[in-house]
Parts: sequence; C-alpha cells; structure tokens
Amino acid sequence: MAEQIRKSLNTDKEIKAEEVTNAPAIGKSKKNWELERQRDAKLVRGRFEYHESPGSEFFFSVHLHEGDPVTDYTLKDGEVRQLPYGVAKHLNNIGYPVHAYELDAEGKNQMKIGKFTKRCSFVPLDFMPEDDFGSAPRLYTAEPVGVIKL
Repeated sequence: MAEQIRKSLNTDKEIKAEEVTNAPAIGKSKKNWELERQRDAKLVRGRFEYHESPGSEFFFSVHLHEGDPVTDYTLKDGEVRQLPYGVAKHLNNIGYPVHAYELDAEGKNQMKIGKFTKRCSFVPLDFMPEDDFGSAPRLYTAEPVGVIKL
C-alpha cells in the first residue's frame, strides 16, 4: 500500500504505515467533509411516498457520517414533514434492480438488468436544485419473467 502511494506521489521518500492509515480520503479534504456534513444536516420539507406498500409505514435506521449517531425514522405514506437533507437523498436511493432473461441470437438465455424499482421517495416541497437532489423519481413495477428451461 505504501509503495502504491509513493509511486502516485512520484517520490522516493519512505512512507510509514501510520501515515497511510491517517491519510485523508483521496479527493476529499476535511473541509469538504465538513461542508457535506453541514449540507446534509439542513432540514428540508417534503412528502414521503411509499411505492412498495401504499398507505403503510416505513421504518428505517440511518447513519450518514462518521461520528453521527444512528437515527431511527418511521414515516407514513403521504406524510408531509421535515427531514435532514442527507436522509431525504437516502430515501430517493432505496430500491432494487429487476433482473430479466432474454434470448440472444443463438437462442440461449442471457441475463440482463431490466429496471431499477424504487421502494420509496421523498418529494421536496421546498425549492431545491434539480441536479443536486435528483429529478422526479420513476416508478417501475416488477413483472414475472417466466420459467427458464435448461
């Protein structure tokens, strides 16, 4: 590891193991981490939508930054409330890929990733830059693919 860092820095200076473990993350300084942490702590107002089970509650725990406590949330579908910006971003990234199989030119089954299905979303009611928060979430439904014969 120290050898790779020395080569990337183009130096022949000996690097000790302590310097490697205490080195800041590549591309992010402490100041950037602190700015991101402050931005993620700001409260935003929005509506929670639970696509997977409309009308019910969604319980989750989140730990966004090192040093922050683990926080539990219980949100109801359609509820309007204030959440930290980082939690709102996290909610818009919860989902799963839907896999499918299709026949290729030779007639063999080939796996593909169909669509990404969102489990829930947090729709902002305050003004936010769209490119920072993300565009309106798309809702995909999972459909049965069928039986594959080998």
